[in-house]
Amino acid sequence: WRPTVDWPWSIAALVDTDRHERREPALYAAVYMLRERKRVDSDLALLRDAVGDDETLRRALEAQVDLRERQEEDEARAQKSARRNEAAKIKEERRMNEWIGWRARLLDDPEHFFSPGMRDGTLRTIYEWIVEYFAEPFAPDFWNKNALVSAFNGVVADMAENAFKMYWRSVSPVLWSKRSESEKNDIRVEWKMGMVGIMAEASTRGWAASLSPAEGSLAATYAAIWFPDIGPVVAELVKYCPSEAEAVFGAEAVAQIRTHGNCRVLPTLKDMTYASPTVKRLLGPRFLNELKSWPDSVPEGTADAWSGHLIDALTILDEAEDDDTRADIARECAARYASAPDGPVGIAWLKGLFLFDAATGVQAIGETLSNANDPDARAYGIEAFGILADRGGRVEVRIADTAARAAILGRLTRLAYTFVDPGDDPHRRDVRPMGPHDRAVNAREFLLRELLDTPGYAAFRTIRDLADDEMFFGKRDWLRRSARERAAIDAEFQPCDPTDVLALDKVHEAPPNDRDGLFVVMMDRLEDIEYELSHDDLSDIETVRRIETEQEMQRTVALRLRSMARGAYQVTREEAVAEEKRPDIRLRSTRGAQGAVIELKIADKWTLEKMKNALRVQLAGQYLRDRHCKAGCLLLVYRGKKPYWRQGARGRRLRFNDIVEHLREEAREIEKNSAYEVRIGVYGLDLGGRYGRPFSVAERAKAMKTGSDLVDFIRHSPLADTAFVAERSGS
Repeated sequence: WRPTVDWPWSIAALVDTDRHERREPALYAAVYMLRERKRVDSDLALLRDAVGDDETLRRALEAQVDLRERQEEDEARAQKSARRNEAAKIKEERRMNEWIGWRARLLDDPEHFFSPGMRDGTLRTIYEWIVEYFAEPFAPDFWNKNALVSAFNGVVADMAENAFKMYWRSVSPVLWSKRSESEKNDIRVEWKMGMVGIMAEASTRGWAASLSPAEGSLAATYAAIWFPDIGPVVAELVKYCPSEAEAVFGAEAVAQIRTHGNCRVLPTLKDMTYASPTVKRLLGPRFLNELKSWPDSVPEGTADAWSGHLIDALTILDEAEDDDTRADIARECAARYASAPDGPVGIAWLKGLFLFDAATGVQAIGETLSNANDPDARAYGIEAFGILADRGGRVEVRIADTAARAAILGRLTRLAYTFVDPGDDPHRRDVRPMGPHDRAVNAREFLLRELLDTPGYAAFRTIRDLADDEMFFGKRDWLRRSARERAAIDAEFQPCDPTDVLALDKVHEAPPNDRDGLFVVMMDRLEDIEYELSHDDLSDIETVRRIETEQEMQRTVALRLRSMARGAYQVTREEAVAEEKRPDIRLRSTRGAQGAVIELKIADKWTLEKMKNALRVQLAGQYLRDRHCKAGCLLLVYRGKKPYWRQGARGRRLRFNDIVEHLREEAREIEKNSAYEVRIGVYGLDLGGRYGRPFSVAERAKAMKTGSDLVDFIRHSPLADTAFVAERSGS
């Protein structure tokens, strides 16, 4: 367009209402020529008059004017940005030239630049180079001597290292709780430069061993500011300066709780939840004291913040290993929750109870959520399960015993499906933050998955019981299939690792790595002992059968088991277990943590009732209580001196084989009652008449204590000979 020539006719066309089709193109032409004519205000007024009352053209005019104005503003900004970039480029070139010159002077006379008057300025420039080199580094990247050597030389790097090590001791960083509100999130450059010195010191292992108490406290203050990123530094401080580290970390965390508890995030307290178990155990006593003085009431609107702080404190205490301490924490959580389950931090106390005593936690929440028809109870259930779950939806149920774990998970799953009804689940069709209901749904589904992943017969039965519940009608077929899959998985042996395969090739047997594998090996070895005594050419059965004491028989059997181990287990005798009871023989698997016990009895000396008692009370009730020892065997050694046992005072007579089978039935009943958490075998080792030279009738008769026993034995013994019967009958 030519503004001088085309402007007049475009205006004429715009005001010509008779030829309406020409007005809109004329308008666009005129707007385009506004800037070129450089009389925007007067020309724009002329155009508005020319448009008149035509609303369509008026809107088009304003839109085009607005577009042109924005284009002009963009062009102006672009020109300004170009000028600014050019100035920045010139400034950067000047800065680089100055830095190159400064570097050259530093290399020429490093002693001058690291003199007392010049040191801090030199360190500031080197720190700026570090920041640029690492692009705002994390604390572990603050110090890299090799990078300094490459950028300068070895002499400068050594002098900078020594200077930074001196510098951090001259600076006093301020912890979060002691800063003003406007400086809470500010970390000064001086503190960062001091952290360079800390990291330079920490590059040498054992650096904290030479720190004085004051230096240890100062180093711990630096560590508290950069805590999440400097685990090795913290580990050294905890190792060599434990009291100073505990004082700084613990005092700062507690100060944040007491003075800034209304804040949603307390940095040091939150950082400590990510600390190593060693650090958490160091802080445990302080946090336990703080837990017992935790406020029961909090300011309105701060319940979420205080609940989060309490959960953080409980997470730190969760690393406590002492059983008495954990029980003490569990009692505190239980008492606080019982006193105010619907209080501002009540559910946080419940979560702590789950961490330290899951069984009591399940009982507590079950008592609270007793009325499924109460809307308030349903709302509380959603909130409770939402808080019990972490960000991943996990609910901590730390119970090693699989039967107890299955029972608790089953009850929790029922509660979750009752109070977090799947029919009320929110439909997540958009991207939005997770709410309490979303977290509760995740917790509900997590509990069911945990139950499905729990091994053992008890879990199998619990899953089947859920399938029979009307509440799970829609999942019935899936749950039954899952129960079958759980049983199939439990029936599989654990896979062999390469070492096991080599052992299998060498001794034709892979070492057991679970309870059932060790149980099978134990019973096989007892059968091997029996075979060796009965069929081996070098059998010493005559010697073994003369053993009269159980202690000597235990040593004999233990020695044979050890000689047959072939790398599958280790044999020990009479180690104290629960209630200081000592099993006769203990086997420890060389793979995994499982063990097995053998209780040996010389059957001739025991009544049937006492053997039952040994099976139920000693073996199952005492020795198999340890979660790492769930396999056992009652080994009955029969010397052939007792012809039969009575089942009750006047019951039928049972021979040794009948006794063994009867006790095996008892063992199977114990296994069933324990939900198959234990494996119990009964093995009968007959030294009397099944193999080898049987005891003569006379030898057996000598063992009879009364005449009635003798006569009864003679009448029923298939080994009695006529001469002996006649001789004894006459007397």
